[in-house]
Amino acid sequence: MKDKAIRYAGISPFTGEQRTVFYGRDSDIEELYELIMLEKQVLLYAKSGVGKSSVMNAGVLPLFEKKGEYLSITIRFRAYNELDVVSPVQRIIDELKKIQAVSLEQPTILDQIAAQNSDSLWFYFKKIQLLGEELKLILVFDQFEELFSYPTELLEDFKIQYAETLAGEVPPRFVDLFGRARSNDRKLMNRQTMAALNKTVQMKSVYLIRSDRMSSLNHLADRIPNIQKSHYELLPLNKEQAREAIVNPAQKDGDFSSPKFEYLPEALEKILFYLTDGNKQPVETTQLQIVCQRIEQNVVSDNISTSISQTDIPDFKNIFFEFYDDAVTQVKTNTHEEVQLFIENQLIIDKRRISLDEMVCHKYVKPQTLRTLVDTRLLRSEPNSTGGYSYELSHDTLVPPIYEVAEDRRQKEEEARVDAERQEELRIAKEKAKSDNLRLTLATAALVVALALTGFALRQTWKAHKSENYANEQLQKIGEITKKLAPRAKNHFYHFKNLADSLFEAEQYLEADLNYLLANYALDKPETIDSDSITKMFEDFNYKKVFTQTLLKLAEEGELLLDSMNYAKAEIKYLEFQELRPTSNYARDMLAVVNPIYNMILIKGGRFVNSKGERERLRTFEIGRYEITNAQFVKFLNDKSVDAKLAENMMYRSDELKIKELAASKWQVEDASKNLPFVYVTRYGANEFCRHYGLNLPTISQWEYAAWGPGSRSISVDEYKLLKRKTFGRNSRNRGFRPVYVP
Repeated sequence: MKDKAIRYAGISPFTGEQRTVFYGRDSDIEELYELIMLEKQVLLYAKSGVGKSSVMNAGVLPLFEKKGEYLSITIRFRAYNELDVVSPVQRIIDELKKIQAVSLEQPTILDQIAAQNSDSLWFYFKKIQLLGEELKLILVFDQFEELFSYPTELLEDFKIQYAETLAGEVPPRFVDLFGRARSNDRKLMNRQTMAALNKTVQMKSVYLIRSDRMSSLNHLADRIPNIQKSHYELLPLNKEQAREAIVNPAQKDGDFSSPKFEYLPEALEKILFYLTDGNKQPVETTQLQIVCQRIEQNVVSDNISTSISQTDIPDFKNIFFEFYDDAVTQVKTNTHEEVQLFIENQLIIDKRRISLDEMVCHKYVKPQTLRTLVDTRLLRSEPNSTGGYSYELSHDTLVPPIYEVAEDRRQKEEEARVDAERQEELRIAKEKAKSDNLRLTLATAALVVALALTGFALRQTWKAHKSENYANEQLQKIGEITKKLAPRAKNHFYHFKNLADSLFEAEQYLEADLNYLLANYALDKPETIDSDSITKMFEDFNYKKVFTQTLLKLAEEGELLLDSMNYAKAEIKYLEFQELRPTSNYARDMLAVVNPIYNMILIKGGRFVNSKGERERLRTFEIGRYEITNAQFVKFLNDKSVDAKLAENMMYRSDELKIKELAASKWQVEDASKNLPFVYVTRYGANEFCRHYGLNLPTISQWEYAAWGPGSRSISVDEYKLLKRKTFGRNSRNRGFRPVYVP
């Protein structure tokens, strides 16, 4: 039995079937329809949540369907997913194959003479034209910003192929094929056939994109320069449009899950006052739909009457939280906590919703759980190229409230953990404070630890750094400590020296940090050590312990992500580490591995005389602190999924080369060679590396200026002389390279 229709779409975009309850956009629909009829390409842009997809699905496309002039095809690329890699071009082809008006399985003259190019977009569009001569297409690219999440090579492929399809002319490679076929068989390639093959493909394109991603279109400007020429900005609803969208669906006759109902004037004004933030802003469509859908659900469950009064309106503040919580609560096959962690930690990354293949989802929740979450419209599922489904949050509007819930939960968990550790440390401190000879013990301990550490400081340097116990700073004060402490403290010297030895052998460095605090206190005020001061020291110690553990955890997580080639997430961990410890060389070095732009030297612009005796003026630029390493080049090869054939153009094969291909397009470098300069690079390989990171190879002038000009002289004289002889394009073999960034 088919489910009854709902009056309000809620979090999901309106569909064509819901056009009868889609209100408030009449003028937008009419203007968009006329613009698309006039132009070959139209850009529809708006903020997230304003309703771009709904206007097209329930407004503009049904109008084209009614007129019968064009056949619309909606295409969504989906965010790039390494586990389900389908190129943008292939996604378009897959949608074209679903057209029912023609059967692309049916052979045409194009299959006979151009089969070797049957994987191109132009081939498919031309074949559709040959099979359905009067068929005109409108391609609607929903959430077009997802295109720019794809690797550069896939984006370039889309640009080239779609641009030649839009051009209207036959691509040169097909012209050659047609010419050869006509030379071989003029009867097959008669004038009528040639005319059909050269006929312009009838198609239009509509691109739906978020306003905050408009700048991404610049990546297409070189091939599709007119993509922003004809544009339409969809604005949020004004108050009158919002009133239509609220009132009219409730009064619509039809087979709906709820009976007809009405909003009393004070209830309607309350909703509008909230949605406009006190009449100060327009209304976002998605927010309106979520609020009204909750009211409709209450009508269905008989919680309120069919005349909605002011008291029947739910608490606006909690509607989104309740929507999320209600969906999670309906799950019976996983615990509430498991579902929350799955949604908050896996489907939202860096405050963005992402799409996951169902096999990945099954690692965290059961299949029935996914079906339940889709039924509640918290998630939506889409078929993917593997024959299965991918899952994601149903709308961007859900991300902020869910992220807020997640952050609140994480903060409470962290506070509980820190509080438990603090309580435990305080308990230990109070037990120690009960000792009758506490003052003597503390003073003696400070002396002994200080003396014991003297012998260990040098050979334990790396351990001291790891524990963040500031050994070098503290050891400078040892002489003063021994002078100011009471003579009686020396009686227990050997006892506590052995204790200190044991602590270091057991690698209990954080506990040693506490003893440093005691030594400092004994140095400053040896006569006032009491239980209160000890409690304060334990509190300070606990803070340092948590801080150090946080740094170690970030470093460990970053290295694990780096080992698994998840460079984007590794970069986030190292940036967090650097924020906590800005002076850390470790964070700087690790960031340089994931992206060379983190390890550049600023060269201030200015005038200089070059090696030819000519005066030049250069802009400020940045140059690599070091040459690109083997590890950095391997990361680049893996990022771009470079295969062995392409790699031959990027680097020279040599017995000395420490880089090897483990599997298809998966590269690895020997550990001993990771930090060595990558010296077997070709000009093409160096250029591709720089382009990937938004950098350039240095010009001769930039090399000279970096070496001799004002500012930081980061290049040695010997290296400068070598560079003059070996510049890219002039016997560049067997040396490394440094990238340049011009702000």
